Amino acid sequence: VSGLMAADDRLVVSGSDALPMAASGLVGAYDAATGASLWVTSVAPGGVQQPRGSAGAMVRDGTRVYVAHSVAPSSPGRGLSRWSPSTGAVGAGWNPNVAASVLALSGTTLYVAGSFSSAGGAARQNLAAFDITTGALLPWNPGSISPVFQVVPSGAGGVFVGGLFETIAGQARRNLAEIDASGAVTPWVADVRPDTVRATAAGPSGTLLFSYPRLSLLS
Repeated sequence: VSGLMAADDRLVVSGSDALPMAASGLVGAYDAATGASLWVTSVAPGGVQQPRGSAGAMVRDGTRVYVAHSVAPSSPGRGLSRWSPSTGAVGAGWNPNVAASVLALSGTTLYVAGSFSSAGGAARQNLAAFDITTGALLPWNPGSISPVFQVVPSGAGGVFVGGLFETIAGQARRNLAEIDASGAVTPWVADVRPDTVRATAAGPSGTLLFSYPRLSLLS
């Protein structure tokens, strides 16, 4: 299991099956009261001659759940898909086409990050944003030379991003930065050293929690 999310009276789960050589990425839902399986769907089939499939990060917008998963020829959304937790139906025609690892939702914008060089058929370096209604790629394009491991909404319409980098969007920032809704780096400087920011979370009263690997707190 890679991800868990409560959705009304059910629990949505992402991960992989237990096959050692040909695991597939799976998304499923279980009754929150009884634990009964309601539906399970393969989103990224694995095979002996191809990489193991996986499904991971999830975010929820009302009655829809967005899931990041392995990119395979038959995978819905080609690495990022939208699901109904009630029925297990995948969002038809919603096809961002990006190999995302982490997701963050802010209003109607879905921010994605990971290790990729394209998103939605256009050049994007490890960071991108999509319209959640249409799945269309947005102009937001800060770019990061190195992979980005974490994205958290900033509360001001942008996001905090964490990873292993010394510059982002053309500005000097070490491993942690805030990027506004236009794609520009804000004046906020954390200068996190010496290691990769692996986990972040919004804390109380305008604070940001992160680990690298020690737990730290910034205001």
